[in-house]
Amino acid sequence: AWTWIFNPSHQWLCGSYASKLAIRDNLKMRRLITSDWYQSHWGHKVKLASDQNEKLRFQNTAMGYRIAFGMTGGVMGDGGDTILIDDPHDRQGAHSEAERETALTTFDEALISRLNDPITGAIVIIMQRLHQKDLSGHVLEQGGWVHLMLPMEYEKSRACTTSLPYKDPRSVEGQLLWPKRFDAETVLKLKRSLGDYGAAGQLQQRPSP
Repeated sequence: AWTWIFNPSHQWLCGSYASKLAIRDNLKMRRLITSDWYQSHWGHKVKLASDQNEKLRFQNTAMGYRIAFGMTGGVMGDGGDTILIDDPHDRQGAHSEAERETALTTFDEALISRLNDPITGAIVIIMQRLHQKDLSGHVLEQGGWVHLMLPMEYEKSRACTTSLPYKDPRSVEGQLLWPKRFDAETVLKLKRSLGDYGAAGQLQQRPSP
């Protein structure tokens, strides 16, 4: 929605491990675009096309669109200027080799070639680590990616700085990522609930064998 303010023709492919989650986020953006607040500020730039306004796909009058897809449900033949993948694995399914491979195959064979311009386009993956061979592990092994890693508890030896103007802003060992939401007591409960294996991956972004 922010990008469309400056470039309403921008085209988005947005996916998650289940299409229903990608559709949920599509609906959130569509509600924002059509809100009185958004339209009062940027309605002269961004108007949704009446003939292409569905929860799976909506388009504006400048030919920008957002399409939702699921990693296990196949991807349509459209391309995008940005491919955004939010949680490509189900937390339980990530431990199934067959389900992991389905997501990796979808990425390698159906998504990586869908950028409208592979030189200027972007692929963004947002996820917590669930397995050494999840999608993050897969692309990091390939190399050539900008990697911003934000563990729940800061580890100075693994502090992440990127080629973009983004980095982990913390400096104190053990400092929590978001203490207003996940304070020390909450994090301790999460560790007990997840166990050593789950906490290493989901909290510290360091999946272990």
